[in-house]
Amino acid sequence: MAPPRDVVPDACALAAAYFREPWSAHAEPLLARVRMRKVNTLMPMVGLTEILNICRRKMTDVSAGDVDAIVADFISLPVAWFERSGALVQRAWDLFRRHQIGTNDAFYCILAGDWGAEIWSQDGNFIDQALKSGINMHDLRAKAFS
Repeated sequence: MAPPRDVVPDACALAAAYFREPWSAHAEPLLARVRMRKVNTLMPMVGLTEILNICRRKMTDVSAGDVDAIVADFISLPVAWFERSGALVQRAWDLFRRHQIGTNDAFYCILAGDWGAEIWSQDGNFIDQALKSGINMHDLRAKAFS
């Protein structure tokens, strides 16, 4: 049996599985596999801030109790969180300067590159900029996680 593959989902990829969005059905298998530890899930610490911001914005459409439960579930996911170091911050800045990849998104790219992991997102701008830079992305808008 092959070992689980390494996956770097961005925060919006996981958020799509929690909140009803156009690509939720594509993101739900990702969240299920993360929960069941069928993939090794790696994320930069900035992902915590991003998911909290997504949840804060969703409170206009979703009850506070439901959002609180989503935050609690997200925090409990088996994710290996990676801190930002000075060298990593410089690499993220360099990636932004060379390819205009958003500074938060750059951390996902660097983490995936360092680990040879797949990046999954539904953020069109992130996907477009990463693909233009030669970074292999998996687009949850186009296909379900498998």
